[in-house]
Amino acid sequence: MATTMVACLAAACSDPTIIGSSEDTIDDQDITASSEAQESSTPPTTNAVSSEKIVWSPCLDDPAGKSECGQLAVPFDYDDPNVGSFTLFLTRLPATDGANKIGSMLVNPGGPGFGGSSVAKDAQYYFSSELLDRFDIIGWDPRGTGKSTPAINCIDQYDEYFGIDSTPETP
Repeated sequence: MATTMVACLAAACSDPTIIGSSEDTIDDQDITASSEAQESSTPPTTNAVSSEKIVWSPCLDDPAGKSECGQLAVPFDYDDPNVGSFTLFLTRLPATDGANKIGSMLVNPGGPGFGGSSVAKDAQYYFSSELLDRFDIIGWDPRGTGKSTPAINCIDQYDEYFGIDSTPETP
């Protein structure tokens, strides 16, 4: 994770003139692929693009009132959306210099087993002011964690699980 954070910070704090735009073009000479990749027999069938817009509103649990909260419904199975969906909880800390905003940075502290929505609210502890000026910071609670629903309950007896003394002892 530290390596990823350093790479993100280096990219965010570098000269903005080297950042590509959506209008950039790629020459055919720049594209190479192995014959194995070109001979893929099964094309992907999922539709990973959601047309749903995230509605952002002030987070009620942010005393500073700077972060915004939203939700995103995601199907359990993109190939069979009728199976149902779960809802991801997201937080966003808007860039402080909106006039020079570059974009959004989606962050996840890793895991497993805990949410990442607090990373956006607490971004000033993780990221430089230069990065916070130019990027919206978005954190989310992965499926089954934090405020995402439905919750996943993998253990029947939490008290017993967390009450185990796992300190190694030498006889």
